[in-house]
Amino acid sequence: MNKTLKIRFFGSGLILHTASFSLEWWELLLKKNRIKEEVFFDHLFTDDLFLQKTIIQPQTGLACCNYRDLLGPPRIHSPALNEHGFIEMKQNTKNIFKGKMQNLCPDQVLFPLFNSETLPFKDEKTNGITISAGFFTKGLVGAYGLAIEDFDNEQLAFQLLRVDNEKTSGLFIDTIYYNNRPLKRLPCDYLISAQRYWCEKN
Repeated sequence: MNKTLKIRFFGSGLILHTASFSLEWWELLLKKNRIKEEVFFDHLFTDDLFLQKTIIQPQTGLACCNYRDLLGPPRIHSPALNEHGFIEMKQNTKNIFKGKMQNLCPDQVLFPLFNSETLPFKDEKTNGITISAGFFTKGLVGAYGLAIEDFDNEQLAFQLLRVDNEKTSGLFIDTIYYNNRPLKRLPCDYLISAQRYWCEKN
């Protein structure tokens, strides 16, 4: 009989949206809307900016109602593996593991409890302007689940992302697999502790 494996992460996390656009599109957007670059970014997180201006997403051709319409779904929506966070695993009501998130970092423990692989985060920047919006979260920042049979420690694997840019750095959970099947993301309960934007022109 299948039982539900649930893995929850408590601590801090990151939600990162990022997208690249041509400089021609960017300059035309500012000119048509009679808005300065710094004013656009100062109001990036307010819906009023998008309701009062005409901002068209160049890939879809649709009008944007908020920054998510412009930048697309998050590239990262993950717990951060740091010393203040902890992880709990259960199969139905049975506790499997409780401990620090750092136990998932291969370079932090002598004998890793779980399989893990670390990959670099690729920004996928192109010529033009790259706009990023980052939200830093606290609380229940990650929850994942999957119906499995009896739990086997060797079947659990964590894919980690290493981020290192001008606004943040660290290790983040990318995907969790059990027997090569990805766990499903479950609802979380967190607070946004900070939000930042940044842009880069190439």
